[in-house]
Amino acid sequence: MYDKYSIANHNENCKGFKEIPAAFAKSRSNSPIAAEKEEYMKTCIYAERFLQNGNWRHNVTVHCENGKIAWIEEGGNPAAERSYAYLTPGLVDNHIHGGDGVSVFGSTVEEIETWLVKLAEAGTAGIMLAPSGQPERIRKGLANIKTVMERQKNGQAGGARILGAHLEGPFISAKRPGAMEAVIPPSVETFRMMTEGYVDVVKEMTIAPENEGAAEVIAYLREQGIRVQAGHTDCDYETALAAFANGVGSICHTFNAARPIHHREPGILAAALADPEIYCEMIGDLAHLHPGTLRLLRHCKGRERLMLVSDAVMTTHLPDGIYGRVEVKNGVNRVKELGCLSGGGCYTAKSVKNLTEIGFTFEEAVMAGAVNPARYLGLDLAPEPGKRVFLTGWNETYEPEAVLVDSDVYACR
Repeated sequence: MYDKYSIANHNENCKGFKEIPAAFAKSRSNSPIAAEKEEYMKTCIYAERFLQNGNWRHNVTVHCENGKIAWIEEGGNPAAERSYAYLTPGLVDNHIHGGDGVSVFGSTVEEIETWLVKLAEAGTAGIMLAPSGQPERIRKGLANIKTVMERQKNGQAGGARILGAHLEGPFISAKRPGAMEAVIPPSVETFRMMTEGYVDVVKEMTIAPENEGAAEVIAYLREQGIRVQAGHTDCDYETALAAFANGVGSICHTFNAARPIHHREPGILAAALADPEIYCEMIGDLAHLHPGTLRLLRHCKGRERLMLVSDAVMTTHLPDGIYGRVEVKNGVNRVKELGCLSGGGCYTAKSVKNLTEIGFTFEEAVMAGAVNPARYLGLDLAPEPGKRVFLTGWNETYEPEAVLVDSDVYACR
């Protein structure tokens, strides 16, 4: 994501911007749900194909009651209120900072909650919201995250569910900052200060493992049950292997803001691609990674260790234009004076479709966008009887029709 354009100054920098439209994607008139959001006590869903445990089941009806899957039966059911070509686990975006003019640290709780509804209408069921920057700004983001999570748990807020916080930095490499500018030496003391009162919502942190003090922080985070991934890093191959052994389990937006692969100095990317246990994030907007690079990731990591992320930021999903120091052109965000990419250009559902257009199967794309991120985080979101409803319904052309989460249904636009 970007940090050169400080979202802390979002309100001032956005003065005079064109009014942001309420919706940017084409609304499909054949959506089975008329209202933007619908609540239910009981519903049953017919799916021509239902992805469960990584395999397709055909002609299945899923019965839901009080926000949980009650039972699943083979064949159609005349009582089914909803019908989809594909029904899959809900999309989980492990790495997202904001979108539609909203950011985790520069917007109010009310603005974030409104945006979460838009995000659900764009096909995303759950997110790891990612504050970044200086510690005080991260604390502001964590305060917003904790408040919204509590309100969602109490039924006071809806939309895509916040599943936790992902701290991207500030313990990153000064050599590979990307568009971020907050670089702080890693220490357990700084982490504790930064997260005091909010550590219970922190589920993941991105760190450069080569920095002095990083090994101690990584060990501490793993003791706290927090996932650790390497990112914004200039890590060499040997240090990467040691970091993996110490508990680093994934790579942040693979190939971006990382030491590139060299045939005599392979670095952290080669170490990750060769290790079958390491997960790799990939941004699927087709701007951050060439289609050939995405296919290389699939070849190296298979269908079990890829995680599709949006890395969406405040300007993602906005019309082309200039927003402070960020220019959006053809849907791609760049920091004007640096020319560098500045966060992802689309949300996860669009990335799923992008993958299918460059040779991925729909199953592979959904595994990367839904199943693998949840597994990596240790979340039990499998669509099974007794589990919470956390589903996405799709049409034949791999466009999301609806997001069903707990007792809420959101028609996708």
